[in-house]
Amino acid sequence: EAAFYNIGSMFVFGFLHSLLARKTVKQWMGLPSSVERSFFCLQGAFFLHMMQHYWKEVGEDWTVWTVSRFPLISNVILATYWFGAAFLLSATFALDHFHLFGLSQGFGFDINKLLGLAATIKKTSGISTRWHYRLVAHPIMTGFFLNVWATPIMTPSRLLLALFLSSYITVAVIRFEESSLRAELGTDYDKYLASTPRFLPATGLRFRVNISSSNAVMKGATKDK
Repeated sequence: EAAFYNIGSMFVFGFLHSLLARKTVKQWMGLPSSVERSFFCLQGAFFLHMMQHYWKEVGEDWTVWTVSRFPLISNVILATYWFGAAFLLSATFALDHFHLFGLSQGFGFDINKLLGLAATIKKTSGISTRWHYRLVAHPIMTGFFLNVWATPIMTPSRLLLALFLSSYITVAVIRFEESSLRAELGTDYDKYLASTPRFLPATGLRFRVNISSSNAVMKGATKDK
C-alpha cells in the first residue's frame, strides 16, 4: 500500500512538472514573462517537497545494499554523491543560473551578464557547448542521477525514488526536451547529439563540436522537462 501511495505522489509531481512546461499550457495560463519561470520553479519545488514530506517508508526491515561496513567504499560513494551535487549546481551556471530560476526575468535585467558569467556568443547559429556541455548534453540530469544512486545504504524506499526519478528524467529529456530543441534548432542539434553523450561522459574527444551558442540549450532546458 505504501509503495502505491508513493508512486501516486510521484506521478502527480511528474505529471504537473511536465504539463506546466508545455508551451501551449504556458500560453493558456497567460502569466507575465517576468514571473512565468519563477512560478514553474516554485510549483516544482512545492510538489517535490510535498512528495518527500508525505513519503511512506517501504520495506523498513531490509536493505537493497549496504557498504557501511567498508569505510573506503562508503567514502568513495559519498564523494560521488557530493561530486554529483556540485556538478549539478555548477552546470546551471554553464547555462544561465539566474535565468534558469527566473531571477533575471523577475528583476528585469541580465544578472548573468552583469556578473560577467555570460557565454561568448559567436555569430554562427548552434548550441552552447561550454564547460559541462562539452562532456554531456544534459549535465544537470547527470548530477541528478549521481545524487539518487550514489548512496552507501540503498533502502527499498530510496530505490523506488531512484527508479522513478531516473525513468522520469529519461523520458522527459528524450521525449519532450530533445524533441523541442530539435524542432527549434534543426540539424545543428542533431549534430550535437550525435557527437555528445546524453548523460555519461564518453572517453576520447568525440564530444568536441564546432557549433557555438545563443543560449539555445538554456532555452530548451527551461522550457521542456
